Amino acid sequence: MPPAPSRALFVLKLAHTLIWLFFALLVCYIPMAAAADAVTPFTWVAAGLVALEGLTLLIFSWHCPLTLLGKRLTHRHTEGFDIYLPGWVARHNKAIFTTIYVLGLALLMWRALA
Repeated sequence: MPPAPSRALFVLKLAHTLIWLFFALLVCYIPMAAAADAVTPFTWVAAGLVALEGLTLLIFSWHCPLTLLGKRLTHRHTEGFDIYLPGWVARHNKAIFTTIYVLGLALLMWRALA
């Protein structure tokens, strides 16, 4: 028996939030490691994982695949319907974290070439 839509949406939102938290931590780690001149192989792995996330968003027309799945589970499609985040964070998520990531990459490259 498939899970009820409300249960399935809860599981999706929880998973989406945990995945978001993982990538948000990676994005914030990159400029912090570069600023502290503590660049390790993990820093490059983090940058690569975030780049793969960006590629995934690009493939799915700038939508998270979990958001697309969530749209099948409910008719409520307001900002953040598919994740446990405040609406303004969900709405500006890509702009906030892309800016941090790009600045972090620039600092990371500057450290690597210095």
